This record gives sequence, C-alpha cells and structure tokens, in this order.
Amino acid sequence: MLRWRAVIEEAREFFWNLKTQPHTNNDDHLLHLLEEARKDWKLSRAYFDDVTENELIDHAIYTMEAAEQRYAYLLKKAKEEKVYSESIPLA
Repeated sequence: MLRWRAVIEEAREFFWNLKTQPHTNNDDHLLHLLEEARKDWKLSRAYFDDVTENELIDHAIYTMEAAEQRYAYLLKKAKEEKVYSESIPLA
C-alpha cells in the first residue's frame, strides 16, 4: 500500500512541474512519453514486488523488463535531442 502512495505522490509532483515549466511542442511530447514510461516502469516494479503467485512471477518480470527497456530508449532519445526536465532524471 505504501508503494502505491509513493507512486501517486511522484505522479502529482511530475504533473505540477510539467504545468510550471514551458517547453516546445516536440519537447512536451517526448517528456510526456518519458514520464509515462517512467511511471509504467515504477508500477511494474511495484507489481513485481507484490506478486506472490508463481504463475504471475514470469509475467511480472517480462512486464518490468519491457517497461525498463522503453524507459531507457526514451532517456537515450531525450539525451540525443537535448531535452531536459528537472522532474525527470536523465543521468
């Protein structure tokens, strides 16, 4: 339960920062995709941490790895295009 609260709080913080920081349309789109991928990755990690049934463990691993790969790809793309945001760590 506490993991979900942390994810929700982070999402609130992201959207608050997004509203207060101006970006171009292309930057906005990439940042939106990047934050969505980051959120999906965090949710998939929380899902993996919560899974207790053997039948779902493989699914949780697959979901987490796919989300991580998507996030890594978008991070790479943002670095290449020099798109930055304080709310998304690009390190």
